[in-house]
Amino acid sequence: MNEWVRKSIQIANSPGYLDNLHNIYSTTEETWRAVPIEIKKELEEVYKSGDNILLIKNLLKLPKFPIDDHYVAFLRKNEMFVKYNPKTVIRIVGRVRSLGFKAIIESIEEPKATSIGKKGNAIRIAVLDGVVWIKDSAKMYRTVCKLEKTVLTALLLKKLFESLRKV
Repeated sequence: MNEWVRKSIQIANSPGYLDNLHNIYSTTEETWRAVPIEIKKELEEVYKSGDNILLIKNLLKLPKFPIDDHYVAFLRKNEMFVKYNPKTVIRIVGRVRSLGFKAIIESIEEPKATSIGKKGNAIRIAVLDGVVWIKDSAKMYRTVCKLEKTVLTALLLKKLFESLRKV
């Protein structure tokens, strides 16, 4: 078992794990995205009309699409991709419509999710936290324990960096 995996398991199963993680992954309350009433009304009319092409075109113009789907980013690049990919459009619109209109609006108004980017030259590490370090999480736990790559809890990052300085 990798040294960092072993240490991460030990820390995750110790008192104060989640409390200490909060110091690293502090949460901030994001504001909801306001969708103007005119846009909501227009979306409702299109939704009720049953025009799937117009619905997806209108939704693609918004900052947040109501569902997560990897192909949405592609469809946003050029309106012709909506026309060129009818099966994908039908699949996506079907998922959107299954939410119901109220849930579509709630979804497009959700706050932005935070993410961490990476820049420059870096060593590859995986920072995992939560149930992955608990033996009862079965498959995830076994998989992580077999990895030879650097995988660790965020609570060990400082120690990892200190060990890299010594090299």
